[in-house]
Amino acid sequence: MSSIRFVLALVPVAFFASAVRADVDFGQVPANKSGEACIQKNDKPYHPERLLVRFRSVAGRADKQAAHAAAQVKGVLREYRIVPGLQLVDVAEAKLADALASYEKHPDVLYAEPDYRVCATDVPNDSDFGELWGMHNTGQTVNGDAGTPGADISVLGAWNVWTGDPDFRIAVIDTGVDYLHPDLQANIWTNPDEIAGNGIDDDSNGYIDDIHGYDFYDEDSDPMDTSDHGTHVAGTIAAVANNGEGVAGVNWHGQIVALRFLGGGG
Repeated sequence: MSSIRFVLALVPVAFFASAVRADVDFGQVPANKSGEACIQKNDKPYHPERLLVRFRSVAGRADKQAAHAAAQVKGVLREYRIVPGLQLVDVAEAKLADALASYEKHPDVLYAEPDYRVCATDVPNDSDFGELWGMHNTGQTVNGDAGTPGADISVLGAWNVWTGDPDFRIAVIDTGVDYLHPDLQANIWTNPDEIAGNGIDDDSNGYIDDIHGYDFYDEDSDPMDTSDHGTHVAGTIAAVANNGEGVAGVNWHGQIVALRFLGGGG
């Protein structure tokens, strides 16, 4: 291969399943615990009578009380030990904007903002995602077996932070990979320094026509899967997400490098 760093992946049979789907409508925004539709912060819905106020570390109790009095709030509902100086305050709805402005100009306040409702919304629309109990286990029934809610890798929370990077190249060392699979094709690595089918080692790395990886079992340049195991593994890692079919990989945008070293029988 050309001089790139690979993340090597030898992944056991894992999160793929088939047959019964969970009763999930992937076209809808997921609901929060109260049954309300989750709304992202950018849409700016917030609690009409609450503000989050964080004080500077030098602010004492009297300083905080003075800031609350100036903002004419009802009181403090909660203090957050995990974030020093952060308080949730109760404000009359009619005075929310004025209270926010008061806190923002107070010298002892680091920042103030509405109490936005933020919910996880990165549930992909892939048709079989509901079967991937290892990624998101709601207790759904798959192949006749009921799941255990929460017994998963908590991938939805992770996806709200990061869904992958096309600069990540993940080498799947297995039975090969079906690089033409519709749920993988967009995430298959292509060697930019090699010209397909010309019989020349264009990138001078010792491997001729290594376009998507290499087959070390048959010692040729075609790492096409011969038994589906490597394709299964590649899908768990980086199946294309939000294409309305199949499953979603953990890394929505990673590039799979196919390296075959096993035959169909092992």
